[in-house]
Amino acid sequence: MNRITGENIANLYHRSAAVVDLACIRHNLRAVRKKAPARKIIAMVKANAYGHGLVRVAEHLASEGVDYLAPPLSKRP
Repeated sequence: MNRITGENIANLYHRSAAVVDLACIRHNLRAVRKKAPARKIIAMVKANAYGHGLVRVAEHLASEGVDYLAPPLSKRP
């Protein structure tokens, strides 16, 4: 097991990646449709954190026939 030290912590950030796989999103959407075939589907499209591709994901969901796209709602005092 590698220990995290001040010398190697910067390397951890360079090895991290988030992959948004549109084929997986399509698969998950089809699974939801199979479980609830007569229901409308609202896809929550969250913020574009770290450049994950909010617009591309939203366009993909729309092209797959999602009924609604919605931002998450947060309560703020």
